[in-house]
Amino acid sequence: MSIKVIDPVSRPAQSMASPPTVLKDIRGQRVAILNNKWESMDIFAAELRSAFTQRHGAVEVEDIEVSVSKAAPAATLERVARESALAVVGLAN
Repeated sequence: MSIKVIDPVSRPAQSMASPPTVLKDIRGQRVAILNNKWESMDIFAAELRSAFTQRHGAVEVEDIEVSVSKAAPAATLERVARESALAVVGLAN
């Protein structure tokens, strides 16, 4: 019989080449909501979607389903970073 030891400590944060840009306004911008589909996150995402489009002028809010139990795939995060001015990563659990 073998024993598998799992280390619960996260990896050290990677350094960034440059700090993220401060977004002062989302009018005319695209927003992504990464949603793990917990019921409470669905409710929160709907409220955010409404606020971003109706009150703050975002042109599109994309709801992207992510796993409830693991990190979003790197390709998803890269696409969101490339295509969206703002991303909300929600757990709501």
